[in-house]
Amino acid sequence: MTKNRIFLLLLCVLLAIPGLSGIFAGTQAPQSGNSFTDREKQKELTGISRLTVSCITRLHYNAAPLDPKKAEMAFQEYLKFLDPMKVYLTQQDIDGFSKDPKAFVNSFASGDLQLAVEMYQLVRQRQKEYCDYGEKLLQNLPADFFAGNDTYRIDRKTAAWQSKPADLLPLWEKRLKNELIVLTLSDRAIEQEIEKKKEAKEKDLPEKPKKNAKERLKQRLDYLRRIGDEMEPIDVAEMFLNSIAAVYDPHTSYLSPVTDEDFNISMSLKLSGIGAVLTTEDDYTKIVEVMPGGPADKDGRLQAGDRIIAVAQADGEAEDIIGMPLQKVVRKIRGPVGTKVTLTVLQAKNGGVNSVPVKITLTRAEVMVKDSEAKGEVRTVRDENGNEQKLGVISLPSFYLDFEAASQGDPNYKCASRDVRNILLDFKKQGVDGVILDLRSNGGGSLADVVTLCGLFIGQGPMVQVRSRNSTETLDDEDGGQVVYDKPMIVLVNRLSASASEIFAGAIRDYGRGIVVGDSKTHGKGTVQTVKHLDPMMPFMVGKKIKGGSVKITIAKFYRVNGESTQLKGVTPDVIFPSFFDVMDLGEDKLDNPLPWDTIVPARFRKVNGAEALEAMIPELQKRSAARVAENKDFRMLNVDIARFKKIQDQKDVSLNLEDRWISYQDDKKVEEEQRKLFKLDGDSKDGKKKKEKDIYLEECLNILQDMITLKK
Repeated sequence: MTKNRIFLLLLCVLLAIPGLSGIFAGTQAPQSGNSFTDREKQKELTGISRLTVSCITRLHYNAAPLDPKKAEMAFQEYLKFLDPMKVYLTQQDIDGFSKDPKAFVNSFASGDLQLAVEMYQLVRQRQKEYCDYGEKLLQNLPADFFAGNDTYRIDRKTAAWQSKPADLLPLWEKRLKNELIVLTLSDRAIEQEIEKKKEAKEKDLPEKPKKNAKERLKQRLDYLRRIGDEMEPIDVAEMFLNSIAAVYDPHTSYLSPVTDEDFNISMSLKLSGIGAVLTTEDDYTKIVEVMPGGPADKDGRLQAGDRIIAVAQADGEAEDIIGMPLQKVVRKIRGPVGTKVTLTVLQAKNGGVNSVPVKITLTRAEVMVKDSEAKGEVRTVRDENGNEQKLGVISLPSFYLDFEAASQGDPNYKCASRDVRNILLDFKKQGVDGVILDLRSNGGGSLADVVTLCGLFIGQGPMVQVRSRNSTETLDDEDGGQVVYDKPMIVLVNRLSASASEIFAGAIRDYGRGIVVGDSKTHGKGTVQTVKHLDPMMPFMVGKKIKGGSVKITIAKFYRVNGESTQLKGVTPDVIFPSFFDVMDLGEDKLDNPLPWDTIVPARFRKVNGAEALEAMIPELQKRSAARVAENKDFRMLNVDIARFKKIQDQKDVSLNLEDRWISYQDDKKVEEEQRKLFKLDGDSKDGKKKKEKDIYLEECLNILQDMITLKK
């Protein structure tokens, strides 16, 4: 494949972490307003809906009409958008909406929004009833409100719908009680922390909330009542169309034209304020990825899987964001560089939605390109015989490439492969004996650049296959077969290593060039998306120019040179470490309706010299690493923490007894404090600077690389 062909393909390939939607600007948006009866607006939205459904059903990798089975799946997806916690709608409601099978199927297949609007309006009515019920309950709480042995099902994804509207009231009471308990526990935790710091004569005391738990819950109800009234018809259309798109795969979506002037999104929802990738899940704003070099990454406390429930500006009062549209959440988190934002977070490792909220204050900053560049470090270590070795570590947060400079013919355009090449050349000058390429949490990037990077270690040959509905193309490295580094190498990955990272790891494995080490598997995103802009076609649909938004459609799949797809299964490492990510809901296999794993005819390639010897070495490498991990106290503590986390995660029900919950919180906190020592060294260094965090995975990876060098000799 020529370089020009690669660049053309790059224009339509999106390699970001999956599960996210983008928002695109156009020339003229449908007029804003809350009316669902405006005939002109209905005409515009109907045109957008029909065109979107047509694009998805005709252009998708698995293009097919929206038949009755798919229509039913889309209906279930729409229910997830409207009522993810199953607290507003009932089985009686659902049966009523789908009682006419023919009309039901036609409404989805043709993009008819009438059913979608009716369902949304019923949910809004129930939300208001819930808020009214909650306010009355909070006015006269009985003395024994937090006593007894009652429980609440916090994970309601698999729960049955309540039979009829009257059955919702007991559920609402339990939900309100649980929310009030969480807020009360948060207040107690802050009080406890204040007392602890006072005893230690510390001056940096946590700030108490300005309002008590009951007042904050009432405030949350007030907001919930208001937020639905701010929804516009285009928002409902977006939910409806994304429910149809989700049937085909989790990366196909309708991209609404609604956006804020100062909010520039580029398909991955990267926030310039704190450096994080967000999505929504069950009314919560969830962290998908922490961007390398950003404020959140440097702070270290915010992690993938955490949920943000409130946002405060500088020293201002925290505003509840549960149920808030993602665009509005982004506006509150973003802000001028140098200003502070305080996030109230439910940490995934400490129980997720069942944990006590913690506050994390970050100073907003731009995520500079240099913070995401490849970085090299030489580590001097001694082997088991006391011989000194130099081992190189390259950290690569993403496969970046300056497309604009490259398209303009700049021979020195910025890209990951060129930076890694320079680091490798420097390593060779220093006599480095082996290299670790750290691709942990690398969500992907430039397809052309990952192919070039593979060539630095492998030479010339096919690196990845791309299969569309009608053809299969093989992408080769075309730099003349020059191998820059030929000594032992390891690729370090985790569950957040996706897309281009998986292409690289798969190529290194298939050619027998090195081994892969890390979590039980990589992310498993092996699909390619393109964006279809609707604006040019809107005059033909509605008779005038309006902004119709875009449709992101999956059009192809990636395959390794051995013929195996990277979709769903990802790449399985040769040496596997225990990891939190392996027990968290991360990865393609955790998403709804993913495309399946499959195989195609392998590409014609030849393994590198020494591949058979390396393959024979792997069992011994596994054995040695397993023995070290079993004896390592840090890994033993990590396994305890993972088991604790999994127990919390598997817990479907929680006690509604306040004192029981407080005792559980105290027990969990003791374990948490012990585990903090796992990743951070106690105290400061002599120069007053904080000591570097432990990286037990990288340390063991260095041990494995030493073993590779020793066994090779």
